[in-house]
Amino acid sequence: MVNLVDQAKYGLSQIPKLVEKVKKLPEISKETYSELHTDYLVPLDIKIDCDSFLEEIEPYDQYLRPWGGMEKQSSVELGGIPLVNMTGELTGIDRSMGSLSKWCLDHPDEPIIDTDFRTPTEILGIDSLKALRVFDKYWTKSSILKWGKGAEFPPHVDTFVPAYWYRLWSPLSADILVEFNTKNSFLKDQYSVRVMNLEPGRIYLIDTSVVHYAQALANNVYQLFLSVDPGATELIKELINKHKDIKD
Repeated sequence: MVNLVDQAKYGLSQIPKLVEKVKKLPEISKETYSELHTDYLVPLDIKIDCDSFLEEIEPYDQYLRPWGGMEKQSSVELGGIPLVNMTGELTGIDRSMGSLSKWCLDHPDEPIIDTDFRTPTEILGIDSLKALRVFDKYWTKSSILKWGKGAEFPPHVDTFVPAYWYRLWSPLSADILVEFNTKNSFLKDQYSVRVMNLEPGRIYLIDTSVVHYAQALANNVYQLFLSVDPGATELIKELINKHKDIKD
């Protein structure tokens, strides 16, 4: 049984320039990562108003572009709009619109990682996303995704532990399927955990060190894919605890 995490980690470890780049970054230790990631999705005390978001994002749909590396899914919409990139611009070449692992494997002499993206675009200023501005000192690569029915991210892993950034995620629709694989092999009929009762608009701390899969079950499914650096550790703890207090 192939362990996809070990396979992906080995492949990236063979890129010397990437290894050297990552070594210079502040680290999220295994202990800290485990302390915060108590489940595949851990809710934070931030919730986006989905109706307001859908109204406010409509003028920006003109900036939607295909998600890099997924062009084979041309029969369904699978696009992205940058929230945090290198320039703060919504047009032009934008390496944040796609898998950076794939970029690094294809361009080993020019590795790019989440922390290379630090500049918010104007979309982060719309009213429905203002609650996210608590992360303004910590932003790294972040995007809005818009999927058509049947669009998917195949089984993959985004993060290795020790980690160098946190991944946050929000489904802005209930029409999405998310699964995690406890054995990191993603055998469809074995060890798969399907996440139920997702709360649209809720910001979650997501454990992308585990192989995971997502698929849109309807058209016009928006998601927020967010990333913040280790400086956000205490803030994330606070937002987790605030949500727990409210639920209790």
